[in-house]
Amino acid sequence: MTDLSRASAPDDGIARRTILAGAAWSIPVIATAATAPVAAASAALTLTFDKAVYTGTACSTITGAYVTVTNGGVPVSNAPITVNLTGDYTFSDGTTSFSGASDGTGRMNVAPVKVPNNGGTAGILASTGSSASASTLSAVSNGVSWCLPGTATPYVTPKVPTGSKVIGWNVRVSPANDLWVDQTNITATYGMAKVDPNNVITAFDNNTSRTTFNDTAGVSWCVDGTGAPIQTPNVPVGSKVIGYNVRVSPTNDLWVDQTNITATYGMAKVDPDNAIADLYNNTAYTTFNDTTGASWLVTGTGTPYKTPKLPTGSRVIGWNARISPTNDLWVDQTNITAAHGMAKVDPDNAFSTLSGTGSYTTFNDTTGVSWCVVGTGTPYATPKVPTGSKVIGWNVRVSPANDLWVDQTNITALNAMAEVDPDNAVAAFYNNNAYVTFNTLTAC
Repeated sequence: MTDLSRASAPDDGIARRTILAGAAWSIPVIATAATAPVAAASAALTLTFDKAVYTGTACSTITGAYVTVTNGGVPVSNAPITVNLTGDYTFSDGTTSFSGASDGTGRMNVAPVKVPNNGGTAGILASTGSSASASTLSAVSNGVSWCLPGTATPYVTPKVPTGSKVIGWNVRVSPANDLWVDQTNITATYGMAKVDPNNVITAFDNNTSRTTFNDTAGVSWCVDGTGAPIQTPNVPVGSKVIGYNVRVSPTNDLWVDQTNITATYGMAKVDPDNAIADLYNNTAYTTFNDTTGASWLVTGTGTPYKTPKLPTGSRVIGWNARISPTNDLWVDQTNITAAHGMAKVDPDNAFSTLSGTGSYTTFNDTTGVSWCVVGTGTPYATPKVPTGSKVIGWNVRVSPANDLWVDQTNITALNAMAEVDPDNAVAAFYNNNAYVTFNTLTAC
C-alpha cells in the first residue's frame, strides 16, 4: 500500500465579491463568483481535492470527486489539470490518467474511478504546472479466506469477514481491525481494543498459531491459539513486532519477552527494518543487524553473537539467512551464491524459515527462476513453477497469473479456484509441511 500525504479539505466557501451596478432603487444586489484566468495568475497555484480520503468497495465506482484550483484564495479558471492514479485503481476507460481544465468556479470534476477486486489503499494525484496535490483512495477487497495444510484440499473459513488481512496460519485482521484466529474473533471475545494491522505477526509452533500484536494504543500482547491474550507490560508502548514475543522498541532496543537484550548486553541499537524472529519449540530465534550494519543472532534471551563473515549491511530474510548488498545469499557463514556459482538473488523474493535446527530458504534469482535450499546445502530449482512467481513461504509461491503453487503443484488449477490475492497469502512451515493461509478474489 502506498502511503501518501493527504490534502486538506477545501474551504467551505468560495471567495466572492459583491457587485453593485446602477442605482440601488433600480437593480438588486447580485453576488457573483470572481475568478482569475490561468494566464493572469501571478503566484503559485494551489490545488485541493474535496476529500482527504475517497472510500469505495471492491468492484464499485467512486464518483463525485473534484479538484479546485486557486491563486491567493481566488478560484482560477481554465487551468489544465492532470489526475493520476496509483495501485490497481483505474478510470472508467481503464487508464490511470485523466486530464481536463478548471471551470469558472476553479473546479474540475474527476472522472469516475473503478475500484479493483483487491481494494486496498492507493493515491490520487493532481497536478498543474509545478503545483500538485494528493488524496487517498481506499476500499476493502472482496477476498474470501482459505486455509491449506500441505497440498491437501483448501477449505474456507466462513466466519472471517470478507477482505480480512492475512497474518499467518489461520490468523487474520478484519477490515474493522479485529483479530481473528480460526473462526474466533479474539478482539470481541475478550473485549479488547482494536488491533494495529501493521504490528501483528503469527508463528506456527507445536501445531498452534502463536500471535504477537499491538493494540491501537501501542500496547503489546501475545495470544496462543484462541486463548486469552496476555499483555507484556515491560515492553515500551509503540514497539515494532518482529516475531512471537519479540519486538524492537521506539528507541531501537531489542526486546525478547520481558528482557531488553540491547541494554542487558550493552549492545549497539538495532536496525528495526533488519530484524526477524522465528519460533521453534517455544524458543525465539532472532536474527538482526545493529545500526552499523553488523549481523547478529540470539537464541531466546541468551547472549547475542556475531556472524563475522557476513558483509556489512546485509538484508535479514530469516533465521541466520541474509542477502548481501551485492545480492548474494548467505546462510550462516556460507555464501550460497558464490559456493554454487549461481545467479544473483532477487532480494524482494527471498524467504527463510526455521524448522528443526536448520534454515529452509526459498528464493528467486534475478531471472525469476525459483529455488530452494536447506541449510547450507545445494540449492535445487523447482522447474514447474512459473518464472517470476512471488515467494510467500518455504516452497510456496503465487504465480504472475495469481495461481497458488505449493512445491510443484498448482493448487489453484487443481481445485478450480478463483485467483489468489498475492498480497494476502502467507505460508508457515511445520513438521515438513507448508500451512498456507490466503484470500481468493472474485473477478469484477
